[in-house]
Amino acid sequence: MLLGPGVGLALIGAWRRALGWLGVLVVCAIATTQWPLFWLVAGGIMVAIMVDTIRIARRSTQVQLAHAALMIAVCISLALGLRVFAVETYRSMSQSMAPTLVEGDHLIVDKLSIQWRAPAKGDIVAFEFPRDPRVKFVKRVVAQGGDRVAVRAGVLYVNGLAISQQDLGEERVEESVEDHTREETRSQQLRRVRERMGASQFDTYQRADQHEEIAGWGDYPTNGECGDGTAPLPLAYRDDNSCEVPANALFVLGDNRDNSHDSRFFGAVRESAVVGRVTGIWLSRRPGGSIRWERIGRRP
Repeated sequence: MLLGPGVGLALIGAWRRALGWLGVLVVCAIATTQWPLFWLVAGGIMVAIMVDTIRIARRSTQVQLAHAALMIAVCISLALGLRVFAVETYRSMSQSMAPTLVEGDHLIVDKLSIQWRAPAKGDIVAFEFPRDPRVKFVKRVVAQGGDRVAVRAGVLYVNGLAISQQDLGEERVEESVEDHTREETRSQQLRRVRERMGASQFDTYQRADQHEEIAGWGDYPTNGECGDGTAPLPLAYRDDNSCEVPANALFVLGDNRDNSHDSRFFGAVRESAVVGRVTGIWLSRRPGGSIRWERIGRRP
């Protein structure tokens, strides 16, 4: 895809310009270590190459102009194919994945690697909401088919083993409540906890004040039940007070543990419903529209 516009320049006889632009792309690929930043820079370079191709082609013959138009059409087709099969972008609509992802983050979702490498524990994935496949959710995978999951006193257990936690202290956070029944923004005193799961390390939020009721608070399973009984793909309750994830399915949680609508409520997510793996943030806007420059290029 990146070489397409350069080929257009070559076809209209601008070999030196084509090689020059190719050199710029190579330098971009070598110098840019973060994929989200690479796609931003490379996208800008591609636009510049296409503009340059049109400008040079206008000075050429009609046949050369036709060649350039053909190459531009090919590049547009490849870009559309990239969106359908390889990369797509989503916008974070809530605080359910805070502090890792915040409302207003625009995410890069890798749809290609998911075809040969299944989601692993610790991965953040975009998936079709089990109750309405037209809606896309973004959560973190914490368990896979056959695993037994439980949450006790804010600690996540997978197959009877507690996930490693490190308390990083309390923070005052403005957040919207995510329970799908009301829209409300409140200031919460939250505890920041760093968790380790395999090769992944990430921060989560947990409530510092346990007295005020909030959606999602409490142990899981609750009263011997893995959800409310209406989940499209429910988990099975086990005698050790845990819930077993069905085969070929995933158990997902929001990093903002006490303000997230996740597998504790809507059940397991079929692996086939996973759209892709979140690999970075390409843009982030505050509620007022201003850009959070410090978040651009971050990898979750």
